[in-house]
Amino acid sequence: MNRAALRASSYAFIGTLALITTGCATDESSAQPTETSPTPLASAFSGQKFETEIGLTQPDSLTTHTLSEHPINAAKPVSLLAWHDHQTVISHGLIEDGSLKENNKLVFDTKEGAYHLTPPAVQDDPPRQALTASITEKYVVWSEAAGLESGTAQRVFLHDKAKKTTNFIHPADTTKFGLTLGAIGGDALPVFSDDKIWWHTTYQTPEGNKNPALVMHDPLHGATTVVAEGYTQPKPLGDGIVALGLNPHSSGTTTTGTTTHDPNVIASFSYFSSDGKSTDLITFNTAHNESEFVHDFDAHDKLLAVGYKNSILVFDEHGTPLTRINTENFGVPSSIRVCGNNVVFTTGNDTSAATVHATNIADNTVQSAARNTVVTSITCNADAARWTENANGTAFNIEARF
Repeated sequence: MNRAALRASSYAFIGTLALITTGCATDESSAQPTETSPTPLASAFSGQKFETEIGLTQPDSLTTHTLSEHPINAAKPVSLLAWHDHQTVISHGLIEDGSLKENNKLVFDTKEGAYHLTPPAVQDDPPRQALTASITEKYVVWSEAAGLESGTAQRVFLHDKAKKTTNFIHPADTTKFGLTLGAIGGDALPVFSDDKIWWHTTYQTPEGNKNPALVMHDPLHGATTVVAEGYTQPKPLGDGIVALGLNPHSSGTTTTGTTTHDPNVIASFSYFSSDGKSTDLITFNTAHNESEFVHDFDAHDKLLAVGYKNSILVFDEHGTPLTRINTENFGVPSSIRVCGNNVVFTTGNDTSAATVHATNIADNTVQSAARNTVVTSITCNADAARWTENANGTAFNIEARF
């Protein structure tokens, strides 16, 4: 199963949730979120809540160019895992008889040259494939697993760029929390925020249920902490992260105490600061029908973008609704990425002809690029987006500048 398939299967769980309320609406002059009475999100669709509504247009106005291309070799897959400024992490695999023959080889390419990222050996591990990576000024972090099924051992590695050292990082309590791939609720992949590394793992309760747990690593002090149980998919937001909280028992336990929720609310987006304290941003209840569900989301800096029905709902870091991007005439949006002021996503990506859209939240403009193939591995920054396209036995790395 590839990463796209993992993401699709993981979001099947999220598909049972419907977005109904927002919390912590704030005055923009306030430095901290201020609690307010929950407001039904349904009012947003009548224009009473979201400040702006943007409709997509078909014009092919997003200019693209090919960065590189290489032949597709199923036995030696190549993947772009991360891109930051002039630095990239590229994974090279070796597959025989449908199975990994050896660990993926990771190449860290910079303007000063390229070198291999070699993780320390983990005893009794089968060959692992790299899932994704993140790059900052100081570090490279990535995750690896021998397979993509829930419960597969996940390894997270941290590379110090200045020291050229690589460490294996994990929760201290491996008996309870293990080192498993958090495949329920979406990607368990590590992200950076405020020089902290966040990911989620999955553990099995005494009752036999598989629950997610949110993990934070502090590279400066070398400490790895389980911040909260019941939360998945951390994304960088403000000086902390936003995570999707699953609430099957009407309460969630964090390191800062227990919060009791409405028993009808089964999930929420919560903000976590670097000290582990959490604030609820948006809450969910069960869906009324199949079309009412959250199917993808992303966050970066001060924006949170949530795919809901045939639209993308954009919030600020306090959960205040800003913009609704209407994709009704194009279908359900996927591969959502927050890239500076732009929200990048695809429509029609489950067919052979995807369209990439870049919607600028600051000036309410839309750029689109119709492609003749499926688009995968979207990465971006404030100025451009990059992705991979496969056509006629060749993989193309594409860039579009905003």
